[in-house]
Formats: sequence, C-alpha cells, structure tokens
Amino acid sequence: MKRRYFTIPLLLLVIGFIIFVQSASKRIVSPNRAKLRDAQQAILAEPETHGMKILSDTATDGTPYLLCEGLHVTGKKGRILRTQLSKRGCHPTREHPVLLLLHGHASRKENQLAIAERFCAAGFTCLIPDLPGHGKHPEKIGTFGKTEVPLLLNLVKEARKEHHLSDKVSLFGLSQGGAVALQLAAADEQQFHAVVTISTFANLSKTLSQTAENKSPVLGALFPIVKLNIGWRHDFDLKKISPAQAAKTLSLPVFIAHGLDDTFIPPANAEIIFNNLSHPSKRLRLVPEAGHANVLAKGELIYADLCEFLLEATSDS
Repeated sequence: MKRRYFTIPLLLLVIGFIIFVQSASKRIVSPNRAKLRDAQQAILAEPETHGMKILSDTATDGTPYLLCEGLHVTGKKGRILRTQLSKRGCHPTREHPVLLLLHGHASRKENQLAIAERFCAAGFTCLIPDLPGHGKHPEKIGTFGKTEVPLLLNLVKEARKEHHLSDKVSLFGLSQGGAVALQLAAADEQQFHAVVTISTFANLSKTLSQTAENKSPVLGALFPIVKLNIGWRHDFDLKKISPAQAAKTLSLPVFIAHGLDDTFIPPANAEIIFNNLSHPSKRLRLVPEAGHANVLAKGELIYADLCEFLLEATSDS
C-alpha cells in the first residue's frame, strides 16, 4: 500500500515531465501557425493601393511564396520613403534587384507585406516565402537554418528563372529570419549582394538557454533536456545554428539593426555578429526605446537608411 502511495505520484511526475519536454520542444521547432490579420488581408485584396502587384506562387518543393513588384504609383508609405530618399539624393533603382524577405519565428510571409511596400517603392522586387513549420509551408518542422538554407537557395534559383528576375539578390530577415539570412549568405556568398538583419541572435542554443533561465531557474535547468530531445527527435543540433559564426566567413555588405531595450534577444547579440564581420561596408544600428518586435517602428528614418544601404550595395556590384 505504501509502495503504491509513492509510485502513483512519481508516475504522474514523470508523465508531467515528459509532456513538458515534448511541449517545449514542439514550441521551438513547430510553433503555432500565425493566422492572417485584417491588415494583411486588406493589402492582399487591394495591393495597388499600396503601390504593389502581388503574385502568389508555390515552388516545386511545396514552398509557398509571394512575389511583390512595385508600381509606378506608390502607396502612402512608399511616397514617404521616396521623399526621404530624395532628400538624400538617393533615388529608386530601375534595375529591380531582388530582396528575399524572411519572417521571424511563429510568423508567416504575409507579415512582411507592409515591409515590402517600402522596399518595392525603392525599386526592389520582394520575394517572400513561408519558412518550414510556418504559414502554409507543408514541412512541419523549422530548424532555424539547417533545412532552410538549401531550400532557399533552390527557391531563389527557381524563382529567378520562373519569373525572369534580376540576378542581383539581397537578403532581409527579422529575428529568426535574420539568422537564416546570415547562414544563407555564408552558404553561397556569390549568390548575394547584401544582408540586412533585424533583432537577430548570435547563437540559438545560448539564446534559448538564457530565455529559459530568465523565465525560471527550473526552466533553465530543464533546457538541456529539451535540447537533447530536439536533437534526438529531429537530428537537429541547436549549437550549430550560429549566425555569429556565419558572419566570420562573410565578405559582403551587412546592416544590423537591434533594439536597445530588447530583453528577449539582448543587443549584445548584434554587437557580437557585427564584430565578426570583416567587410568594410558594415553598419550597426542600435535603436533606442525599441524592444524585440518594434525596431522598424521605433527607428527614425530606418527604412530610408536600409533602402539607401541596399541600393548602394546593388549598384556597386
């Protein structure tokens, strides 16, 4: 009787522990898929109002993507951007270079449409895919770069051929997307002209470990088990996802922006990546009063800065 008294609670504890580990692992590699918001549906319904033509397509491997091209008549955000660029003596390009926009964790391609509106106004053609484990991508597991890098290399090649796009391609990524962008550029640097990252981590394992510790000492202590579970189930080593390490191999222009008040991924991550870059055309923009998700909203003239940087990078090549 006494043995049963201790066995049942112990069994419940083990079951609870297993559920926790599986749940934490799933949240990392397969987050709940974001739903379309009203603002995104409004852009899709009337893209011309926002100065864009939007094509929805799917790659041969099943990757859904949007292709956004600027129109002669821009939307409100595009007009503001063009005015800002004009004051600098900088004008939209007519070459229509490609900008691959990569969304963050637990996001989707449509979240990038408001961002694409500005870049399209500067003359870029924006290629925006759903990453694995997100949006409508058929792949259930996201790996922060391991599977995304070869997938995106194929997507860029296929989309350029299918839609007769420019061979000038640059990369833009938010958080997870920025991490993937740096690894993508490092994997085949000759394919790309510049990289922009916003709120990106330096090393995935360290970032997740620190996040767990900040939430609770118990979560911090359990994170190594979560990491082992991910590696065992998905053949995915979190330690190998290192944008900081990828930055060491790059010799192309890189613009890094980060919020000074980002508590999820502290700005020290941006400084580590920046210091690892060797190309002379590198920029670090630390935005005051900005957290993890609002750097582009808080950064004064940041879209003009980014467009000017990308236009210079593509025109010099």
